[in-house]
Amino acid sequence: MEKGGVCSPDVVSYTTVIHGLLKEGEVSKACSLFDEMVQQGVVPNVVTYSSIIDALCKAGAMDKTELVLWQMVDSGIQPDNVTYTSMIHGYSTLGRWKEAGKMFREMTSRGIIPDVVTWTSFMTSLCKHGRSREATGIIDYMSAKCHKPNIVLYSILFHGYATEGCFDDMINLLDSMANNAIVPNRQVFSILVDAYAKRGMMDEAMPIFTGMCEQGVIRDVYRWGQGVSPESTVGRLADALNKFVR
Repeated sequence: MEKGGVCSPDVVSYTTVIHGLLKEGEVSKACSLFDEMVQQGVVPNVVTYSSIIDALCKAGAMDKTELVLWQMVDSGIQPDNVTYTSMIHGYSTLGRWKEAGKMFREMTSRGIIPDVVTWTSFMTSLCKHGRSREATGIIDYMSAKCHKPNIVLYSILFHGYATEGCFDDMINLLDSMANNAIVPNRQVFSILVDAYAKRGMMDEAMPIFTGMCEQGVIRDVYRWGQGVSPESTVGRLADALNKFVR
């Protein structure tokens, strides 16, 4: 369509400019252009909507985000993985777990499979807010749906439980990893050592760590212990483990 010999912007043109504005942090200008786009009768696509929704979520403007989401659905555009992930992250960051859970359930009920970004975002927010047990439910859900969790997700949970001092839960998490055929890595080992050391519980920790040595998880304890004071609790653990593996 042309007006006065000038081509009118189409959805691609508007979306490209909106994306550029958002990349520069110009959320207000991007939203104004989005409104102009709609007023001009240009129907936004899923990319346009998702870009605006993501920006509003990051700004914590969830009330505005909800309006855009409703507008999106009313116009016949179905939210995708990116849309739902942004919504879940936005609600989770604000501690609005009921709404985040609702988005998660709506997402899966539509047959949209959450990807690792969705899982990671939701679980990280839960753990940061002291809700690690709820985050563990995601691991259980993934396993039930035959989606194998990865070491990154387990590391997030270990860090959450370590912060909360939930040692029994960390042991259960090690069992869960074994059931999913996932081998703990150096990061998991370091999180466990740090958690036990801070609470002076190294005697309780030794059976766990020696078991990891036996499984070949900790292949180079000497290198791991370098730079640690030999008089520290962690230093004594490194020395003990070195003697064990020799």
